[in-house]
Amino acid sequence: MPRLTRRHFFSAAGLVLAAGGAGVAARLRGEVTAAAAAAQGAVPLRLGAYDPERRLAGMSGLSVHHAFIAWNDVSTVPEERHYARSLGRQLLLTVEPWPRKRDSEAERETLFADITAGRYDAEISALCATLPGEGEEEVLLRWGHEMEDPDGRYPWAQQDPAGFIAAYRYVVRACRALVPHLRFVWSPKGESGLARYYPGAGDVDLVGLSVFGLEAADMDNTGSAQDFPAALSAKYRRVVRFGKPLVIAELGVAGGSDYRRAWLDSIATGARQFPLLRMAVYFDDRESSAWTGYGTPDWRLDRELAMQFSRQGSRA
Repeated sequence: MPRLTRRHFFSAAGLVLAAGGAGVAARLRGEVTAAAAAAQGAVPLRLGAYDPERRLAGMSGLSVHHAFIAWNDVSTVPEERHYARSLGRQLLLTVEPWPRKRDSEAERETLFADITAGRYDAEISALCATLPGEGEEEVLLRWGHEMEDPDGRYPWAQQDPAGFIAAYRYVVRACRALVPHLRFVWSPKGESGLARYYPGAGDVDLVGLSVFGLEAADMDNTGSAQDFPAALSAKYRRVVRFGKPLVIAELGVAGGSDYRRAWLDSIATGARQFPLLRMAVYFDDRESSAWTGYGTPDWRLDRELAMQFSRQGSRA
């Protein structure tokens, strides 16, 4: 797709906003149909992976490739699209809206206001210019994830629901103006209070969550090892009200061999308890930030565990 000018950007945005009602209604009709089908067991669980070391390239049973990018540098998007196509997988692209100066407290504090004021239009336009045009593959775009968890890790998680919603809507509507067939994943971590950050049905195609199982934390918090349904259940209750298809965008398990095998094996049986669940994408990497009291868990799967995970979709 050729790079787009600001004139193209805003002219297209106006057209999409004017025609938004019909598109939203069509998407909602599709989601209602899909939810009914899932409740009847007709929608299989799709599996995928974030696989930065490319260790799961030859793994059958995976149909989604997950990649992370900072929107200040979208140069790797064509490579990620090519890699996904080479494996026959759909691209799930997590876009992290970092300020231009990552260490600038002033830019972090004004991030949302700057987005809605148009100061990041160049980033939005550059991002959309790397995405597929009409008739090409469909990309799932996950922007500003885990926004309700103000642990200081992300500048877009700053306990400002109104600011986040305004910025999210601005980005979604601008991107849809340029690439109308994109599907957007609104993806909280799953904590209480997430509903305050929900931008509304018209700007969300799918809901995402992050679900991890850490044996040591289970033992400390509950006194016994938990499984996938236990890890998901409270988070699912918080998002089921939105009636959107559910994507577990980040899924991981760490602990002893028996714990990991049992946890992975419970994905297929547990998925039947959550009728909105459509997709589970494994996070095959070491955690980059420390979990309080537990260091940096290593979520990576060995070959045996990877094969076990890849079979869960057909069993669900």
